[in-house]
Amino acid sequence: MYDLTTDQKQALLEIVSDSLPAPIMYGDFTDLLHDLLDDIAGFETVSDAERIELINELWRQHDMSKKSDKPVEPDQTEATQDDAAVAEAIALAVTVGKDLIAGGATKAFTAWSMYESINHLPRELVVQAFIEGAGLTEKGAMTYWYNCRRKAGRTPK
Repeated sequence: MYDLTTDQKQALLEIVSDSLPAPIMYGDFTDLLHDLLDDIAGFETVSDAERIELINELWRQHDMSKKSDKPVEPDQTEATQDDAAVAEAIALAVTVGKDLIAGGATKAFTAWSMYESINHLPRELVVQAFIEGAGLTEKGAMTYWYNCRRKAGRTPK
């Protein structure tokens, strides 16, 4: 597999951010990255599966960089502020999920992308967000929640 350095990945993300209007949709993101990857010497021999894996990794980095721009304070004292922050986090996750599904992402990738931003919420809220954002059934959403929780436990922080 052709590995890009962290600096190369960051440069690709900066090019995408500068080239596409906000908000960046998953489909536009993947199209531009495929074009950029074609221009990298030696990358033309990389399989489609490896390209998709790299593009999904870059999408997650892009997605997380957007979320880090809007920190949610965990120690808010008023219940209304907490409710508003929770509602905003869920709405953002659902929007991200719908955009990813519309862009052709898999349900597993979509659920994981959503879970990364709402994993601090109760299971019932995360499951409901999966149902609304990723188009999962209740049973499927529970399974994806469980799998995401397990993956998050294995992923180094």
